[in-house]
Amino acid sequence: CRVLGKSADEIIGRGISEILPPHNENFLGYEAALSQVFGRGEVADSRFSLVNAGVKREYLMVFTPAPYQDGKVKGAHGLAFEISKILKDIHASDRRKDQFLAIVAHEMRNPISSLAAGLRLLEHSSTEMPLSDVRKLMENQITNLSRLVDDILDVSHVRNGRLSLKLELIDAHEVVKTALDTCREAIERGNHELKVVLPSDPVPLCADRQRLSQVLVNLLDNAAKYTPPGGKITLKVTEEGMDVFFSVSDNGIGVSPEYAHKIFELFSQLDAGLDKRKGGVGIGLYLVKMVVEGHNGRIQLVSDGAGKGSAFVVRIPREGPK
Repeated sequence: CRVLGKSADEIIGRGISEILPPHNENFLGYEAALSQVFGRGEVADSRFSLVNAGVKREYLMVFTPAPYQDGKVKGAHGLAFEISKILKDIHASDRRKDQFLAIVAHEMRNPISSLAAGLRLLEHSSTEMPLSDVRKLMENQITNLSRLVDDILDVSHVRNGRLSLKLELIDAHEVVKTALDTCREAIERGNHELKVVLPSDPVPLCADRQRLSQVLVNLLDNAAKYTPPGGKITLKVTEEGMDVFFSVSDNGIGVSPEYAHKIFELFSQLDAGLDKRKGGVGIGLYLVKMVVEGHNGRIQLVSDGAGKGSAFVVRIPREGPK
């Protein structure tokens, strides 16, 4: 009565088509659905929409056969589910995927164009640009393409439950060194001041060396990307009991409160809250979260809001996942 906006007298004893709004055109009608239930004993469904207080809501109406008697279906049960949010999420997901593909194409176009330009320079021996610089340019773009492809493949593995970890006893110092070697150029290009704080003694933990480095690389790259030139970036490693903490903080553009809860979602770069001119396809932080959670760890974002910098804190159990 509440949902349909009708009294009990207007519902009891009425036919289904008299009670419910007209079914959506692209779906089975109520009579046809019930004929399927009574004729073949199969579950059937239909769809309808309601507008309450100016808000349109979508419903799925499911009909199921009641217990059989003498081999025939004597009755049917009907249950309506509101599916407005589900449909909204599906449409939003489809839209993000379309935007994601467009941005991936854009991200790949730049390094491919640079590689093509490098090849043209190599073909002309008269170029004033040293060949070593040309090769370095091409190597950097190939590295960018490889990382992009690797991230996309990793997302596929995660979505299919196939992201594996190679666990071994490692030293956090080694993970940090690998990440810094990978990100140094991006940090220097932004003319950022980098501060690294590490314990003086080794920090042993059971983890996947490559994946953990990948986590720090993503966090450092984001810090360099979303911090204005000449900014400050800090990478810090601390130990607390049976946990090792990695934190990457900056004084960059920060994250607004309304966006903070979305930042680890797949394709989140495509939502409002970050400067899209900086690039990125919105899969880095999603992978970071998946890798951290694969270690039975946690990652936390700390930011006072837009323009006030941010910090990502990763906790990894020293003994690794159980």
